Amino acid sequence: MKKIFLLSLVAVFALSLNAQTYTNLKAKKAPSQVNTTIDTEVGGTLTIPQRDPGFALLGTAPNIYGIMLAGPHQLMYNSDINTVIAVHRQNGQAASGALGFDYSTDGGITWTNDILISEPTSLCRYPSATIYNPEGNTDPANAKVVANGPLLVDGASWGYTFEIDATLSATPTTNSFYGSNTGTNEDFHPYGLEMGPDGTAWSASINYNPTTEEYIGDIFINKAEWNGTKMEWTSPLHTISPDYYIPAGEDKLFNGWDVAVDPLDGDHVYAVVNCCVIGDTKDIPSPHVWETTDGGTTWTEVVALDFTAEPFATELDNYIIYNEGEEMKPYVVDVDATVDANGALHIMTTTYSGAADWGYIYGAFADDGTPSQHYIDYMWNGTEWSMIYIKSLECEDATWADVTISAHPEISRTEDGQNIIYSWSQTYQDADSLNTAPNIWAKTWNISGNETEPLDLTTGTGAAGICYFPQFSPVCIDNGATIEIPMMIAAIDYASGTDLDPAMNLYLSGYEVDKAAANVNATVTKPAVTIYPNPVADILYVSTGANVELCDITGKVIVSVNNQDEVKQIQMSNYPAGTYIVKAYTNKGVVSKKVINIK
Repeated sequence: MKKIFLLSLVAVFALSLNAQTYTNLKAKKAPSQVNTTIDTEVGGTLTIPQRDPGFALLGTAPNIYGIMLAGPHQLMYNSDINTVIAVHRQNGQAASGALGFDYSTDGGITWTNDILISEPTSLCRYPSATIYNPEGNTDPANAKVVANGPLLVDGASWGYTFEIDATLSATPTTNSFYGSNTGTNEDFHPYGLEMGPDGTAWSASINYNPTTEEYIGDIFINKAEWNGTKMEWTSPLHTISPDYYIPAGEDKLFNGWDVAVDPLDGDHVYAVVNCCVIGDTKDIPSPHVWETTDGGTTWTEVVALDFTAEPFATELDNYIIYNEGEEMKPYVVDVDATVDANGALHIMTTTYSGAADWGYIYGAFADDGTPSQHYIDYMWNGTEWSMIYIKSLECEDATWADVTISAHPEISRTEDGQNIIYSWSQTYQDADSLNTAPNIWAKTWNISGNETEPLDLTTGTGAAGICYFPQFSPVCIDNGATIEIPMMIAAIDYASGTDLDPAMNLYLSGYEVDKAAANVNATVTKPAVTIYPNPVADILYVSTGANVELCDITGKVIVSVNNQDEVKQIQMSNYPAGTYIVKAYTNKGVVSKKVINIK
């Protein structure tokens, strides 16, 4: 394995906020710097050492709520315009849920902050954001910030949503929607907002009953496309309704949901739901996955992840704690997903130890101090499941005010999908320690199957021990041999602050890790299938040696082409105008494409 390295950081980062000062005791290296003092909105000042890598002051939220969850994607990076955006609730407005964003057009070094994009009286919560960048554009001024999240109505009722797009400027033009896409107030917590390579945005939300405060049992898949004027959402585009159930000892149907888009094919999308489904081999939550290869027209549930089958029965046995003679029963939480350049799905999870006879270990350690919780990436390559062990946890969740300080594990990738990055925060102390002084950790993996060792990125730097509630961009900055992870943390007063104090966001720039070593002959193995022209009025050509099917929009096969020609031909003028699906059955998997017949 190849070790990852952190660039040297500065000696001191002093933060005066609400009578608390963070000071790094000893620096690894002290480069020259010029300090800048900035007034904050919360009655204090922030001294930022100006250097690379470093810190940048972002906008301030009215309290920690809206920052504390790991499910939303509050940061996003786009390489075509070298731009990072951060979205957050905006302090100092008429209501606590007004939404603002910050942006940097130099890769996170300098920022324009606190740009209001919602109504000042709105009650937005837990926002996510991504970037819509028109094809071929290199000017940030032509790009859009796209945001969504849950919305409170009358200050109390969940079950609504907001959807906003805004020009990427200090004086943005915005389009906004506040309300219910389902016709009833039962749309809750859209997670996983992500932009595909074709400029299509995706997210997943859940069906929620605000009266009983219960999840109803449906997952909504939401899709947005730029119509020339605004992002036009179809919410929901698709509803997933399998046979969920609540297992013994649990109080909810789901404990995680997400979507992930193929970095090379915007029609290829996965939806991930962590739950129990009738027919599961164990009475425990685990990831269940649905896949579309035609832009959301049809969805197929992939083979369920089975912990009793190989490779899990053997590999998990190395980590999961259970007594001899008992049945191993791992328990999955904290799902976050991405897709690599081969179209393979990666689901980063926290997997608890457990056994059928006595349940689960909810703490980080067994009685003898052995780690009982582990970060594991469950990977689906289109044919079979496998797992990548990331690291074992070494601290317990801490409690601050009324809020849990968890590790916030998140998965990211480089824009080309060649590299996967796992990031989280934790306090490294003795067994049974609490996550009271967290640092950022990271590990990388690439499509060659190589990986790096986990590395503590912030110990010995100005960010040491203050990385509370981190957020990581789903797309990282590819610097050649290294990867920079765009990330922000919440500057809280752990000693004497409260969850209702204004929460300032800090961007950590320049924190790099080495890429995992790539094999010399490593290539992207995504099956090559070319379909043209599209739209088509006469003959459709499918460039592949594989068997091909033409299906209607419901998936019914209309015609099969099984000859040995390298370029198949389908006479589309024989069929009515409309939308069709072409499926090519290659040795790398099934490739599906949506085709428009305009005969």
